[in-house]
Amino acid sequence: MAEPLGDCAGTRDDASWTGRVFVVQLSLDAAPSDGRYRGRVQHLRSCDAVHFESLEELATFMRVHTDKAVDTAASLEIAEGSS
Repeated sequence: MAEPLGDCAGTRDDASWTGRVFVVQLSLDAAPSDGRYRGRVQHLRSCDAVHFESLEELATFMRVHTDKAVDTAASLEIAEGSS
């Protein structure tokens, strides 16, 4: 998988649902019907983005960011419960 492309401009929302929102752009030469997945994916909350060359790379990026969102949401719930 390529290196992260960096932060995007915009507001970083702390609502837990944003941890599960992604923008996926397929390359012009991608052919999902032939199993060729290429493009760019961006995680809305963190603004992290990478180019991917396979469905596995896309899924890995999404899994890592979704796991982080779940961990963050759980931490927030624990912190709010102890207040």
